[in-house]
Amino acid sequence: MEMHDMAAGAPLLVLGSVNQDETAYVRRLPAPGETVLGEGHRATLGGKGANQAIAAAKLSATVRFVGTVGDDVAGRRAVDSFHEFDVDVRALATRADVQTGRAFITVDAVGENSIVVIPGANAIIARDDVTDQVRSALGDGSARAMIGLTQGELPAAAIEEFSRVCETSGLRFVLNLAPLIHVSRDALAAADPLILNRTEASELADRLGTDDLSRIENIHGAGQIAALLGTAVARSVVITLGAEGAVASDGETHWYQPSPHTDSVIDTTGAGDAFVGALCAELAGGATLTAAVTHGIAAGTFAVSGKGTTDSYATREQLRPILDRMPDRILLQPSSAVV
Repeated sequence: MEMHDMAAGAPLLVLGSVNQDETAYVRRLPAPGETVLGEGHRATLGGKGANQAIAAAKLSATVRFVGTVGDDVAGRRAVDSFHEFDVDVRALATRADVQTGRAFITVDAVGENSIVVIPGANAIIARDDVTDQVRSALGDGSARAMIGLTQGELPAAAIEEFSRVCETSGLRFVLNLAPLIHVSRDALAAADPLILNRTEASELADRLGTDDLSRIENIHGAGQIAALLGTAVARSVVITLGAEGAVASDGETHWYQPSPHTDSVIDTTGAGDAFVGALCAELAGGATLTAAVTHGIAAGTFAVSGKGTTDSYATREQLRPILDRMPDRILLQPSSAVV
């Protein structure tokens, strides 16, 4: 199995969403129309962009964050949290005319969750904002060897502009299209990798007219879609499969990376963001996609053993025992398909 140690100080630019997460813990998720009593509550920094940035920063990446918050208590708390994790927020905009995003999360006794997101300031980021804020973030000319990462919690126009700016600035563009929103084929084509979960990958394949390949029912089916998307849609693709691990394709090689077994699942909230942050930290440090996926799975495995999002993310030292018991990857040979 290929292993790669994360390089301290690896540069990563994140265009991302910022939320205040309000999490309630319950024995079971309520049915429609039902009220259940909670057993605890946490208010923390959240949003896929913020989560992924902090996951990478805790793994020694040097992270610069581009986004927008409101001029409110949640926005100020977000800035303080970024500073706590040494995330550079010189290009984080504050707007007085809108509230910081909110996420309302319910987590049950086995770690499953339901989430409602109010985008707030995340929804007003425009193309021009992206150009100006990225220019501010890269003001010292240190774009070389950087990774540019964004997610589907932002407007499509902002994602598309970020992909263009990454291309012209020499940044490797990574797109975690979660949630799955409509973005241009050019933005998808620039992604290296495009990261999706199994539901998002199935829906995207269906949108692109792949018919018999639109449903992921097993590892082989996931590999089929990864190969398809990694050959005809994006430069490379990673599909996360929860506790089963992930499949990936760089257009030529297609593989399955199983997860190590774990009996400790407390809260799955934000585990996907831990995966993405770790993967990008590895890529920024010069690792191959194979090694990056391996570290992403280790980070996600660690995250589900704790409560919340950023509080449950691993440091480099905490990942080592999980990496030591990571199963070997399995090469796949899915049939060819063209979109």
